[in-house]
Amino acid sequence: MRHRPHRRPERRAHRRGCGLKGAPADGRAGILYGVAPARRGRGIATAAVRALRALAFAQGAREVLAEILPGNLPSRRTVERCGFGPAGQRIAEDGAVVVQWVASRG
Repeated sequence: MRHRPHRRPERRAHRRGCGLKGAPADGRAGILYGVAPARRGRGIATAAVRALRALAFAQGAREVLAEILPGNLPSRRTVERCGFGPAGQRIAEDGAVVVQWVASRG
């Protein structure tokens, strides 16, 4: 039997991920993504957003939505690189203003 070392809880806190916010609804799918600070600047977010966009379109979405805090310039540049354009703002459930970025199929 092989011994597996325990993972330290503090290491788990530095992980990030990505995914769809559920199945596409009304032709639109939302995406979530985040990269641990130590891993930023390596193209990981760009690759994740491109993969999520392709996945959403493959699942029938006509539009993909990313919501970004107004001051998050690196995330804004990421979605711009991936073909998203600004589509307005809204107040999120936590009260924060978020800028909506949309990529359309086509």
